[in-house]
Amino acid sequence: PGGSWIGALKNPRQNKLKRGGLKGVECLISEYCFCATKLEWDNLNMNISTDTMLWVGSMSLPLLGGLATSVITIDQVDNWYPKLKKPWFTPPKYLFGPIWTLLYLAMGKAFYIVIQNRDDDRMLLSLTCAIYVVQMLLNWAWSPLFFLMKRPDLALVDISVMTVLVVACVFTFGIYSANAAKLMVPYLGFSAVATTVNYVVLKTNDPTLLRGDAPSPKKIN
Repeated sequence: PGGSWIGALKNPRQNKLKRGGLKGVECLISEYCFCATKLEWDNLNMNISTDTMLWVGSMSLPLLGGLATSVITIDQVDNWYPKLKKPWFTPPKYLFGPIWTLLYLAMGKAFYIVIQNRDDDRMLLSLTCAIYVVQMLLNWAWSPLFFLMKRPDLALVDISVMTVLVVACVFTFGIYSANAAKLMVPYLGFSAVATTVNYVVLKTNDPTLLRGDAPSPKKIN
């Protein structure tokens, strides 16, 4: 009797089934359904949590990096940059913030779409992510090089390589989603414009002015 009592404690489901007959089967089925439903709900919550973190990271990271570079270069943008000769199609500086905010949001959304396919070919996805991350780092490096260090020559190398990588992003993103590729196209277009402006500034301005050593040219009345 003692052994039977201990066995019943070790196997409560079996004991319930023996004592309850059909009623025990119903209880067992109900318990199984509850556990299965809870497991599915937990998995759903985990997926929602993962997707939410990926969305927040994808959308916020470009913006945070762009905000940081704009803060550290704001004095040069206001005081040194207006003195430079620039091509006629150069966007006014008051548009820099709105334009880059939209571009960063678009590229973040594009990247989020791509990483939704994380169960696909891992090697191709890793390469796609690496290209995106490197071009983003080059993007963040351009403003300190151009404005803070006053080195349009280094900035031109930086943005040229970045633009090539953005082209690669458009193609690799297109493998996963046409919409993701389309979201990167405005960024590619503005990068091409910025590269051209960088080149013209480097070629048409006096080296001393580029270094910030020369005063602003006086206007002739």
